[in-house]
Amino acid sequence: MQCNEVLKSLPIFHVHGSVGPLPWEETGGSPYGEEVTVGRVREAADNIRIVSDETAGIKAFQDAREHVLKAERLIFLGFGFAGTNISRLHVVENQTATKQGTAYQMPNPMRKAVREMIDGINLAKSRHNILQYLSEFDVLR
Repeated sequence: MQCNEVLKSLPIFHVHGSVGPLPWEETGGSPYGEEVTVGRVREAADNIRIVSDETAGIKAFQDAREHVLKAERLIFLGFGFAGTNISRLHVVENQTATKQGTAYQMPNPMRKAVREMIDGINLAKSRHNILQYLSEFDVLR
C-alpha cells in the first residue's frame, strides 16, 4: 500500500487550518517545492486559525472532538499541547484511549506539564522528529 493511501485512510484533523492541500489530498493541491505566489500566500493565510480564534462553529473542531472521545488510540504529531487545545478537543475526557505523541525538542519541565495534563501519555524522546518517530516506532499498526 502506498503512503498516500495509508494517510487517506486515517482521520487527520487540521483544527487550526492548513496552508493548502497536497496533490494526493486534493486535485489541484500544491506539491512540495512549488513556486510561492502572492495568491497562494493569501489563500494559505485565509485558511489558518490561531489558538485565540473562536472554535464553536468550526467543523474540523467538532469532528476532531467526536473522534477524540471515541478513539482507542490518540497519536499527537507536531502538536503543541497548549492547554486551550487539550480542553477544546476533550482529550482528558477520553479515559480509555492509549495516548502517545511527539515532543521534539521539548524541554523536560514542559514534558512534565504535558504528562500532568494528560494522564498516561507516552511522549517520544525529545530528539525524535515526526519522521523519526514514525520510522522507529510502529505507531500505525
